Parts: sequence; C-alpha cells; structure tokens
Amino acid sequence: MKVGDLVRITRASIGVPKGSIGLVLECITHGNKYDHGLGDCTWGIKLSGCKPKYTRRYLEMDLEVVSASR
Repeated sequence: MKVGDLVRITRASIGVPKGSIGLVLECITHGNKYDHGLGDCTWGIKLSGCKPKYTRRYLEMDLEVVSASR
C-alpha cells in the first residue's frame, strides 16, 4: 500500500461503516517503540463524503486496496 491508493475500510468504526471507500493521503510512522506486530505505520485516509480537511487514521490490517496508483 502507498500514498494515492484507493482503499476500502474492512472494520466498522464510529461514523464509518464497513465497506467505506477512501484515498490514502499519508503514512504516519511510529518506529519500533510501540511495534506490536501491527505494521510499521498508520495510514491517514481521506474518506469519501467527509469534510475537506478531515482525515482518519487506520492500521494496514483494517484496509483493503481497491485500486493502486502507479
């Protein structure tokens, strides 16, 4: 997964139903200090239909790539 990919949310959360579509905007790295086997970064996602400057953070295990950027 990389910035620019279109993703589907695979886990429902408050205000975001399972199956919602979003665009990957950034990778927020947290290093090894808090690594619990969940991946090396948290992804900043711009969800379809949300406010322009509003992004949500998701772990890679909660995302499914729909369309990858080149």
